[in-house]
Amino acid sequence: MERPQETTDARRYPRLECLAPVRVRYAGWRVQFARMVDHSDGGFRVLSRSAFEEGAQVELVFEGFVPEGSALSLLETYVGVVRWTRKVEGPGLPLFEAGIEWVRDSS
Repeated sequence: MERPQETTDARRYPRLECLAPVRVRYAGWRVQFARMVDHSDGGFRVLSRSAFEEGAQVELVFEGFVPEGSALSLLETYVGVVRWTRKVEGPGLPLFEAGIEWVRDSS
């Protein structure tokens, strides 16, 4: 599915640009390292060297330093569903972009 045209009228939530390294876990065991490049109250967009499957449920895992430790540890995990994906055209290694919608807690 092609990424929808970016228009301010089509957005349900404002987007905030960022550049954060994340791990994306999917298919129960696969882990893909990616960069989150924007986020909103509705979801986030990542860039990765591998494509994700549309409709797949994924976990976005943030890492960072914690005051109690001297090494990286997992900070937060969020669940989402891949809504669209596309290959980014350009020279060099392949690069893929994916739009992922947050899964709301049903409780």
